[in-house]
Amino acid sequence: MISVIFIIGLFSFFHFRGFFIIDKSEREKFISEIKNSPQLPEKFYTIYNIIYPHSLEPKSLMHFINHQAGENRYCACRETVYAGLYPFYTKAWDIIPIITMVEKYTTQEECLNYYIRKKIKDENIDIQNINELGDSEIVELLLLMDNPSHYNKKQHPERVQNEINEILNKLNK
Repeated sequence: MISVIFIIGLFSFFHFRGFFIIDKSEREKFISEIKNSPQLPEKFYTIYNIIYPHSLEPKSLMHFINHQAGENRYCACRETVYAGLYPFYTKAWDIIPIITMVEKYTTQEECLNYYIRKKIKDENIDIQNINELGDSEIVELLLLMDNPSHYNKKQHPERVQNEINEILNKLNK
């Protein structure tokens, strides 16, 4: 009985704590920025889901648990919270409730829209029009954003091209 109460309490803690960590005006501003980010082309979501399976599905707490179990990527809302609120909130006890709160008001796709555009801006990635990128350019951008030194086309052209080809093969199946 005590363990059930503990689990319910822990769930409630994670579920509602995000509303108390960030004040209302900051929360509304952040949610508004996410919701108002221009939408990415549909192909972006498809390719992102190939590279990072299940990362656009809801339920951020499950993403966190799966990541701890060895899955390679967090959900888009988690990436958005880190991109938008770092370095103010860095501890898991703060981040998980904020992600849960963000997920109440937005979708994973909306979070991805915000995250991609913020990363492009913050890292000064030279892209004229994101809506005109081809499949291989989208793959390269996502890989570069994930690990810039590992997927640097100038330093490792063969590695990058092999990874792009592998992902494009999965896309075209």
